[in-house]
Parts: sequence; structure tokens; C-alpha cells
Amino acid sequence: MSGQNQNQNGRKNRTKMILAVLAGLLVVVIGAAAFFVVSGKMKEKNYSEAMTRAEKYLASHNYEDAVVEYKKAISKNPGEEDAYLALADVYVEQEEPSKAKAVLRKGWEETSSFKIKRMLDDLDGQNLVAVMGDEEEKQEQTLDLKNASQNMGWDTSFMQKIINYRFEDYKDVFGSVKSAQTDEDGYLEVVHAGLDATCFYRNTETNKNIVDVSRKTPTEKGMPEKITVNTLGMLFRNFDGGVSIQRLQMFFGEKVQPKNLDGRYYVETKNEDYIIRIETDADGNVTAPNVWNEIILLNANLEKDRTGHLSGVVVDAVDGEGVEDAVLTFQPAKKSNPKKRPSQDQTEHFPLTLNRMSIPF
Repeated sequence: MSGQNQNQNGRKNRTKMILAVLAGLLVVVIGAAAFFVVSGKMKEKNYSEAMTRAEKYLASHNYEDAVVEYKKAISKNPGEEDAYLALADVYVEQEEPSKAKAVLRKGWEETSSFKIKRMLDDLDGQNLVAVMGDEEEKQEQTLDLKNASQNMGWDTSFMQKIINYRFEDYKDVFGSVKSAQTDEDGYLEVVHAGLDATCFYRNTETNKNIVDVSRKTPTEKGMPEKITVNTLGMLFRNFDGGVSIQRLQMFFGEKVQPKNLDGRYYVETKNEDYIIRIETDADGNVTAPNVWNEIILLNANLEKDRTGHLSGVVVDAVDGEGVEDAVLTFQPAKKSNPKKRPSQDQTEHFPLTLNRMSIPF
């Protein structure tokens, strides 16, 4: 009898021990979870505070302290893209593109952000045509226009974006609005944090819903009437910082000649979607990557016809190269039963070639 009591007591003691161990483990797990939650909140808090301080320094043109705070923000939360983009912007303002590229490369490795990749590509496309003469001034380097930009081509991915993007798309892809101001012609000039260009919006007689005047911002569905880029490397791949009038004529497929307006020479090319004007010298040569330019978007904010033909080039959104063996799928925008998959007669599949497509819809 006493043996049975001892066995029962032993089992009770083991049970108590197991329960105690489990309770201890539960406390450890709860504590670890609480630590990670608190740590995550603190990381986000420290990141936000550093970004706020950096923006205040930037507003007062204190770039040195702004750089310090943006670096702190990156160290607190290296997975957030905004700090990399903002720090790169500061370096660009300080004319230190190599530092900007280094920051963006690190940001791309940490976040795989498309906005960071886009800005890095833009900077890589900027071939500054200048050399340091002495510590006080820069002297323009003579371009070899005969051989410059021989392999130049459209950045098709970028061109398709500006033809089709609305304000909501620009925010999604290129980030928040960095600045917005109304110019003397009544355009609202908008600059995004991740786009090295200016978008021009304004209401028209036929469309009053492009700009929210009271808030000084475009409406979500508003499209810019025109865009200017800060470097022609955004429009053209393999742009070497300049291009001759002969090469431009070959590239545009027409005999463009320089026009003169108020002392400014420029060449112009157009198609059904846009008019592009680029500043040149008196002979029609482009001699720098950051010359005056404007892209007038002819179909912006127009009501789209539901019938017609879709034509264009199928390209990769990241590298702008042609996509081979692509298939474009159409299906109804509205369905009576949203849970029901479209039937075969509702969906059309069109195989596309690498170069161009033209399909009815």
C-alpha cells in the first residue's frame, strides 16, 4: 500500500514539474513576443522621428544635419524605401551623384523597391558633359557629336507610363509629392520624390476635375498635360549626353529642323500621343543632357472610346526590353457575379510578337 502511495506521489511530482516547465516556457514565449512587438514599435518610432527631424533640417536648407538624420532613419529601419530616396535627393542637390548612387544601390539590395531602381537608373543615365576646370568653375567639355549616342533608343517603359499614368499612378510608383506650386501660366507643377521630372496639371474649359484648386493638388484621376524631365537620359537609352541633328533625324525618321522661339532653338517631333520638344544649338545639335525640354501629352484627360484598336510595344516594366511570346488577356471590367470566373466567351487571349502588336477591342 505504501508503495502505491509512493508511486502516486512520484507521478504527481513529475506532473507538477512538467507543468512548471511548461509554464516557464510559456512565460519565455510571451516575453519574447512582447519584446519583438515593443522592439518593432520602437524601431518604427525611431525611424519616424529621424525622418521628421531630417525633413525639418531640409526645409531650412541644413543639408549636413539632414544627411545625418536620414542615415539614422536607414539604420533604424533598413527595409523602408523613403529614407534612401530622400537621402539620394539630398546628395543630388549637393551635386554628389556618386554618393546618391551608392545610397540607392544599398537601398535596392535591402528593399528591392522599384522606386529606388527607377531613380538609380535615371542617375546612371545622366552622363554629365562637364569637367572641373579649377576649384571655382566648371568648363564645358567638347562633345564628339559625330559619334555620340549612336545606339540611342526610346526608353519605352518610361514613355508608356507618362502616356497612361494618372496622378494616383504617379504616387504609387514614384512616391509622395515633394513639391507643388502654381506657375504664371496657371499650371500646377508637381514633383514626386522618386521622379526626376516635373508634371504640369491644370483644369480646362471642358474638364474642371483635373486639379483640386482648394487643396492645391491634382485629383486622383487627373493626368498631367505636359512633363519636363531633368535629364534626357530618362527619355533615351544609351544617350551619351548629346546628339547631332543628323542622328536625331535618323532616330525620329523625319527631317527635323531647329526652330527659334524667343531666342531658344529647339527641335520637335510628334505622333498621335505626344509632342516632344528638345532644346538645341542653332544647328539643331543637342549638346547637354539637362537642356530645356517638354513632352506635351495630347490625349491626357480625354474620354477614352470603348471601341477601337490597341497598338504598341510589349516591354518589361523594369528593364524596358521587349517581352517575347507575350499574351494579352482581356476580360470584362464589371461582372454580375464577382465570384464567378469569366467564361471562355467573355475572355479573349491574343498572342503578341516581340516587336509590335495591333489587336481589336
